[in-house]
Amino acid sequence: MSDDDLKAMFQTLRQDNVETRRHFEELRQETRQQFDEMRRESGAAHAETRSQLEGQRQETRQQFAEMREENGAAHAETRRRVEEYGQENAAVHADTRTLFETVAEGLRHDIQLVAEGVVGTRDAIEDLRVRIEGLEGSMHS
Repeated sequence: MSDDDLKAMFQTLRQDNVETRRHFEELRQETRQQFDEMRRESGAAHAETRSQLEGQRQETRQQFAEMREENGAAHAETRRRVEEYGQENAAVHADTRTLFETVAEGLRHDIQLVAEGVVGTRDAIEDLRVRIEGLEGSMHS
């Protein structure tokens, strides 16, 4: 091979090398652009997902707050009713006790009257028995 042939081959190799480098640089730039585009799309999708999650989180917090308020109101209403029923029960208990005491006093009075009547009847029976015995004694004599 001649010197000129070698120079031509070397020149061809240099051109191929330059062309390969240029092609490589174009591929690298294209890959970089695709990567940047994917990063932007991924960032946008991430931001959208984060926004949706934040919206759901806020909605869930609001629901929990409403549930707490409802539970608090229901608890207060239940407590109020229990206290009200307790007061009603105490009033009914007091009325029942008063009625019981009135009935008991009336019964004591009635029992006292019956007892006095029994004593009076027993005395009357005893008087009659004594008279009958006295009559019997005078009839036999």
